[in-house]
Amino acid sequence: MNIKHCIGQGGSGAGGAGNESYIELWNPATTGKDLKVKRIELNTADTVIIFKTHTAKQGSTAKSKADVNPALDSPDAEIYGDNAASVSGTTRITFTLTANTNRVVEFPDPIIIQPGYSFVLVNNTDDLAINEIIFYWDEVDQ
Repeated sequence: MNIKHCIGQGGSGAGGAGNESYIELWNPATTGKDLKVKRIELNTADTVIIFKTHTAKQGSTAKSKADVNPALDSPDAEIYGDNAASVSGTTRITFTLTANTNRVVEFPDPIIIQPGYSFVLVNNTDDLAINEIIFYWDEVDQ
């Protein structure tokens, strides 16, 4: 079993009134690996954060290579940050954050993102940014 321990981070701009900002961890269909998300650290404006999964890549603004730790043997997953009037996906968890407070979310059982799926964190308060999200995941051969 080939496991990569990966860390990636990104932030997303507010995008103006009527838009939700989001960060997406995308597992391209061609990877042949499951992503096992173990932990997330985030900082955002006072808002409600929604965790969603989706069957397609939504983002169009890729985070630069510097945002993914280069010592991690080129992770197969990709991180996108963007904003939209509506962000698609199946809601898994919702919680409220206090402004500019760091929050750590540990998953007792990893959230598994199969190839061709994404894990999306949405700030559903209009016109507020996601300041930073750090994902911790393993890439495991299927």
